[in-house]
Amino acid sequence: MAYTFFPKSISEIAKELENKNFPKENIQEVVSLYTLLSDKLEQPINIDLTKKTNVNVSRSLEGDMTIPDIKRKAGLKNIKIKFGN
Repeated sequence: MAYTFFPKSISEIAKELENKNFPKENIQEVVSLYTLLSDKLEQPINIDLTKKTNVNVSRSLEGDMTIPDIKRKAGLKNIKIKFGN
């Protein structure tokens, strides 16, 4: 599969990731990441639902923020992020 899940809300993230048996701590980190970035973009992240630790951050945010900054501000420990569409 590919990064085909483009969440539009926290409830959508929780519902979809729980249905795919993502670990609770990973869901919490994805919600934290979404919360951090959603004021900058309507759909700031996308997820490959077969990969429980990988999330893409929209390339349109590249330059405004760095991956290390995003990881630190969102408190990511389990989730790996990269810029992608």
